[in-house]
Amino acid sequence: MSLNMRLRFSPTQDGLVKVLGPLETEIMELLWKEQQGTVKKIHRALQERRDIAYTTVMTTMSRLAEKGILHRLRDGLAYV
Repeated sequence: MSLNMRLRFSPTQDGLVKVLGPLETEIMELLWKEQQGTVKKIHRALQERRDIAYTTVMTTMSRLAEKGILHRLRDGLAYV
């Protein structure tokens, strides 16, 4: 007997923060809203809500890409 399960992420469900963590969830919600963004753009949006280091956002977004949750493309010196 085989069991075929697929994980589905929905930004409107409360359980997402349990899967990704609070900062990862906040970043993903911003990206889902905008469809794409750079670390600089996401950092600016987060700065409006809290004091957060640019490198923290960069590291978190890199880890999301390593997990296969984000897809990044190089655009000059930045990733989109």
